[in-house]
Amino acid sequence: MRRLLLLCYTLPILLPSFCFSQSRVTHASKPPQLQELVGLSGVLHPMKLMLHRTKWELGYIEKHQGRSAQEAAEGVRAWLAKGYSSDEATHVEYDLVSKYKEGLIRLLDGLKYIGDDEGRFLYDDESIPVGFARTNGSLTLVLSAIASGNVYNTLRTSDKTRASKVVASVILPVIRDLTETLPTDQIKYFAIEVCYGSKAFSDEDLPGAEGEIVVAVVPSERAKQFAAASLTREELLNSSDVYIFTHEASALEKVKLSFD
Repeated sequence: MRRLLLLCYTLPILLPSFCFSQSRVTHASKPPQLQELVGLSGVLHPMKLMLHRTKWELGYIEKHQGRSAQEAAEGVRAWLAKGYSSDEATHVEYDLVSKYKEGLIRLLDGLKYIGDDEGRFLYDDESIPVGFARTNGSLTLVLSAIASGNVYNTLRTSDKTRASKVVASVILPVIRDLTETLPTDQIKYFAIEVCYGSKAFSDEDLPGAEGEIVVAVVPSERAKQFAAASLTREELLNSSDVYIFTHEASALEKVKLSFD
């Protein structure tokens, strides 16, 4: 009930901020202006992450997590067909999604399976699971709210151990797809957000699980080297910024991870 109330409370607040309005206009595309893009911290706002975390928790109880990769790809087409919002803060991202449309659709279509799991995404009708932001003054692709079905035992794992496992099982396979579908000479960073679960397995009376999030911000050139097998996963991890958002967190925490 707490999570349902949180979802009901946050949706009216978040939707105007993080999704484009239904009132849209069409336009002749113009070159996107990077300086007008929001910074990555604005895209990965705690309230938005809290919504993703809550949606994951509700989906776990309902045995249905988010939307399929095919639905996500079709959603990009439908989102672009609506035109952009009259809000000037949104048209630059619209232009960028339009510019990289074919690559983004190929990316999502190729994520039908991520590792051993079906690719699922947590997003609302008025949004899409891909977008753009600025990192260190450079263009960043944001792939948000991938829903992992993995649930980890808190009695046997730490928050960093769980995040490391998700990076290895979900984020590393996605990185290969990103480098194959999008130009790394133009997009300088990939930011990948994954939602997963944790619970104390000794508590048999607990039907649900707590949602957690890991975000990896990966330099695209290093991602390309990793995909070409000229960089180890440890070297890739060391060159990336990684953040976690645990079930009790109210802000992202930057962490240093390692693979077991």
